[in-house]
Amino acid sequence: MLATNRIMIEPVNTEEGYHLLQMKYKNLHDWPPFSLKALLPFYLEQINNDPSVIGYGPWLIKGANKKELIGSVSFKGKPNSLGEIDIGYHIITQYRQKGYATEAVQLLTDWALSQLEVNAITASCSIDNTSSQTVLIRNNFFKVDEVGEWLVYNKSKNNLL
Repeated sequence: MLATNRIMIEPVNTEEGYHLLQMKYKNLHDWPPFSLKALLPFYLEQINNDPSVIGYGPWLIKGANKKELIGSVSFKGKPNSLGEIDIGYHIITQYRQKGYATEAVQLLTDWALSQLEVNAITASCSIDNTSSQTVLIRNNFFKVDEVGEWLVYNKSKNNLL
């Protein structure tokens, strides 16, 4: 678990993953996001085979009191051969524009860049998603590419020196 004064994030384990698949949070109209629902079966299979994958998949963002679910922030697997991982995030509508994504991304990127096997974190967002771009820029990501309607950002250990 990682925390600030306002939020805590914790990696999804097997039990929580199965709860998510069973729609434990079905009272929320925009959560879990499609990307998380698509990732979960693959992620659960991975952690059953290799528990060291926990931390390199989805994390839940909750209020510091652990009662309110705010969203999720996720890596899409362990680092590749270059030590790169990709991050994504989703905040439930009622919690947007309050800085929660910025805090969660900071917590998770700080944790990831402290891991020996991680050298860089990438993120992609739509060219018209200025909120996501702001989250990334506030977390010291640099725009490195533009592919069609998508912007690609990077944050590496080298950027921190």
